[in-house]
Amino acid sequence: MTIAESLRRFRIEMNLPQKDILATLNITQSSYYRYENGLSVPQADMIVKMAHVYGVTTDYLLGLSDVPRPPDTVTLVKAISDCQKILGNALDARP
Repeated sequence: MTIAESLRRFRIEMNLPQKDILATLNITQSSYYRYENGLSVPQADMIVKMAHVYGVTTDYLLGLSDVPRPPDTVTLVKAISDCQKILGNALDARP
């Protein structure tokens, strides 16, 4: 997916009025139109702002990752703890 496709999809899925996005990003309607229609590619600092507005990683926005958001720290620590318990139980059950 291209950044243009991502921008359009996120705006529609999140039901965000374009005027709100423009105000948050502090850009003109014509600039956003060019980004969303693939006529122009935003600069790096704008990509970071856009990712923040849509709540996704820059890699996801750019189509470089299939993971929209990294796991939060609590979720990650719990997953590691669960894995340790499973491995511990498996080692304890060995003959």
